Amino acid sequence: MKSNYLLYKLKNNLPNFFTLLNLLSGTLAIMFVFNEQYWTAFYLVLLGIFFDFIDGMVARLTRTSSELGLQLDSMADLVTSGMVPAFFLMKIWKNIFDQSLLYLFPLLIVLGSAWRLAKFNIDSKQKSHFIGLPTPSNALLLMSVGFIFLTEPESSIWHQVLSHPWAPVLITLLSVWLLNAGLPLISLKISSGNKKPNVHAIVLIIISALLISIMKFKAAPIILGIYILLSLHYFKIFKH
Repeated sequence: MKSNYLLYKLKNNLPNFFTLLNLLSGTLAIMFVFNEQYWTAFYLVLLGIFFDFIDGMVARLTRTSSELGLQLDSMADLVTSGMVPAFFLMKIWKNIFDQSLLYLFPLLIVLGSAWRLAKFNIDSKQKSHFIGLPTPSNALLLMSVGFIFLTEPESSIWHQVLSHPWAPVLITLLSVWLLNAGLPLISLKISSGNKKPNVHAIVLIIISALLISIMKFKAAPIILGIYILLSLHYFKIFKH
């Protein structure tokens, strides 16, 4: 009986195990950000997002979704996809805007991410698609912006735009708006309830892969625009 009970508990908490790995990845990433080991932090964010995908897939396959898992998942996403990109941008802009304290503006990304995640938990409309940009997508976009700034020469237009005094304000406000806007966006997650192949999602994946291979980090803003346009077209057709 004890062995059966133990197996039952392990099965029901398997998704939570991967969620905790997501949280651990994000916590370690924050440490590396403050040590200015940005690439390590970025890889840890990617690892955390991978665990975020796995925990949901495992929960669906084992039918062990729970309220505890839902809340734990939001806490993990807040750290990995909210706090890490915010602190990353703060560290980068601190060297430029230290006197004006503008580098602190990305803290609003943490608040916007928390609001987005809390809304997601109580919104039954977001089972098959998203309303507003998901926090992992937002994290990758923001970290791409940071790496564009770090890798582009100071004479480039990219570097000049991102070092402008209003850059932290505008990018942060855009990020918070995208997270919480009423934009319906297609989901790339596999859903057992959706019997139709999502051609728009497949097109997005193919275009994204091509752009990343050509443009690296600079592809992120373009991919975001394509993601929004494809989503608007998709929901116009199927009228969700």
